[in-house]
Amino acid sequence: MYVLGLDDLRIEPLPTTGAAPGWIHKHKATLDPSRGSITVRGGEIDPGDSSSGFRRNVDEFRLDFASCRWDRLTEREWRQFEIAPVEDRRDFTLSLPDEVFRPKVVPAELLSREPDDPNYLRRRIRVDEVVIEFVEDVFSIRVLVAGELPALRVDQVLEDVRRNLGEVSRLEHKVVEL
Repeated sequence: MYVLGLDDLRIEPLPTTGAAPGWIHKHKATLDPSRGSITVRGGEIDPGDSSSGFRRNVDEFRLDFASCRWDRLTEREWRQFEIAPVEDRRDFTLSLPDEVFRPKVVPAELLSREPDDPNYLRRRIRVDEVVIEFVEDVFSIRVLVAGELPALRVDQVLEDVRRNLGEVSRLEHKVVEL
């Protein structure tokens, strides 16, 4: 954590304790003046493992200003994956048809896009009351299983989507857990 000095525009480290979110960006921070704290949610975190890239931050953290202590407010164990071409390709297709994200083996409801969601490359399905979100990235599709599903069920959905994607793109894809 760093602090910007408004008088001299110097950036200085601020020592903190507790369960910090780690290196995070694209997040939202909400000030709570009555508690003397900020709550951080959303965004992406660097898990410190250079092989997997960034992960979505699905938890919430609060920093108390008086003690400079972080507290983790949630402990979501949501699984995240990436579906990408087996070969390192730089011509990955964006704006895939919705049907790519509808599994054929597992019953799933394709959810409509949220009207206030600016990301038109986000698709969501519901499987057994759990939402699975797919976000097209430049070179891959990021997947977030927003709840608890049996591992076999998750594997079936990912395999179906991987196969659907291969049929549309004519490329072989792999699924990697992040």
